[in-house]
Amino acid sequence: MENNDDSMDCTGIKGADSERDIIKRRISKQACDVFNDLRESGALCDVTIKCDGRDFHVHRIIMSGCSPYFRALFSNDLSESFKSEILIPNVSAADMELIIQKI
Repeated sequence: MENNDDSMDCTGIKGADSERDIIKRRISKQACDVFNDLRESGALCDVTIKCDGRDFHVHRIIMSGCSPYFRALFSNDLSESFKSEILIPNVSAADMELIIQKI
């Protein structure tokens, strides 16, 4: 018997998302929005990236979780992993802003 209830899990339908997947994406989006709001307001930021004469206040954990480069930078025994300010040479401020926005 066919059930036309739209709230059902549609994992058996090609291309359809399950309710669980939709909820996970919604929560992910909400979390990302909160993290970005915190970053933009400077709240809970624990490192400053200095790039091309500009300062970017960011969260190490977010940068590390989204980028292998920043994960290596912040989680090894190099002096950068302990500094509150990190200089990133040879990257324009505009490019760094795009990188941070995408993360």
